[in-house]
Amino acid sequence: TMRNQETAVHSSQTMEPFTIAVFPDTQFYCDTRLKLSSKWGNGDLRHYFLKQTRWVLENRERLNIAFLVHEGDIVQTDAPEEWAIAREAMSILEGKVPYCMCLGDHDMGFKRTDTNEYGGEKAVNRNTQFDNYFPLETFAKRREFGGTFESDRHGNSWYQFVAAGMKFLIISLEFN
Repeated sequence: TMRNQETAVHSSQTMEPFTIAVFPDTQFYCDTRLKLSSKWGNGDLRHYFLKQTRWVLENRERLNIAFLVHEGDIVQTDAPEEWAIAREAMSILEGKVPYCMCLGDHDMGFKRTDTNEYGGEKAVNRNTQFDNYFPLETFAKRREFGGTFESDRHGNSWYQFVAAGMKFLIISLEFN
């Protein structure tokens, strides 16, 4: 019957496989001040960040990428030049693949010191350049954007999307 055909079509659509892509710890790709990646002899690694976002874009249809979650440690030391690299890389996905970004300890409160081998302390406070490069106003216009905990900061936010007939809620909470 027509009703059974509609149910079969609906069931097959809702069972379609999908992917949630994940980016963990891209800070070495953005590291311009401490250059900690140089200990491996690799030099400037920003091209890896760009290649990853291009790969997600190029494979979004083949893998049915429904959403991308960046788990945090986006940059190394909360420096403007590092955030500019992250912004360049993530802009490849703008309007094409929905995504959210979570702030890790490297993404906030960096204070330069000579007291350790890393040249500074991270997460000494909640200050971050994140909102300058990934403005709340831009994310608020997106269909998947749900809201933020604080009205003037983007660090703690939530997102929603539907894939395979299931509703998903992504909550992005900043470090500490």
